[in-house]
Amino acid sequence: MLGSEVFMPGHSITRHVRKQSSYSTEAGVRKKETRITFEHHEMIRVKRGKKSITRWCEKCRERVQMIPAEEAAILKGQSLRWLIRRLEAEELHFIEDPDCRLFICLNALLKQ
Repeated sequence: MLGSEVFMPGHSITRHVRKQSSYSTEAGVRKKETRITFEHHEMIRVKRGKKSITRWCEKCRERVQMIPAEEAAILKGQSLRWLIRRLEAEELHFIEDPDCRLFICLNALLKQ
């Protein structure tokens, strides 16, 4: 699976700006009101390399992509300690491989 990519909701890649103008009169004075609305769309591009694995996630009840804990923290823009707190609170799904490396369920991570 080296070189394949997964696109999922996440970090910003596009922005749309909508500008509306209206005029109102109050006591004979004409006022212009401008409203600007920002629409923010997000997407994460995850390159699947040798470090990610596909395994069965007991909590999701399906085969999912799992990434190393360090990469998961970077992907979320958080510290490894933040990630460990989420694991301790059972907010994230994980597995450990025979070499005691920790892998995080990408589906659960992106819901955080």
